[in-house]
Amino acid sequence: MNGEITTRFGIRAVADFCIEHDPRGQCCGGWPRDLLEIHLRYYHNFGSVFLVRRDEQLVGVGIGWRCDERDLGRHWTAWKGCGDCFYISDVVCSEGTAVQTLVDGLSSRCPDWRSLKLFAQRKGRIRRIGVKFMEKLNGRKEDEQTVS
Repeated sequence: MNGEITTRFGIRAVADFCIEHDPRGQCCGGWPRDLLEIHLRYYHNFGSVFLVRRDEQLVGVGIGWRCDERDLGRHWTAWKGCGDCFYISDVVCSEGTAVQTLVDGLSSRCPDWRSLKLFAQRKGRIRRIGVKFMEKLNGRKEDEQTVS
């Protein structure tokens, strides 16, 4: 794999983006760069890293995976194709519309997400989020593209 998230963005560039656009460390735990790179590489190997580019620039990073509800809160959990929920671990965007494109990427990678229980980390706690909330976020911009 040689550290590549995609053919366009290397692991270091994705980690730099996360650090730059999450200055309070609320996503990706405010981790040191070496641990963040390991985290990104691990989840990329399971298809759980979603990247958004606009005009060849990285504008959004999302990390999420399908799992069983009993696995929520456990670190280093791999994508489980038959899991009963989808967990959104981290979202870091430099532009608000990139979130919409991340939801679009989720739809292509996990088409049945609407039938799953959805969870996200909010204010330090894992909370259930509604399908209607996610649907409001859907609707990517035409000049944005999910690339991972």
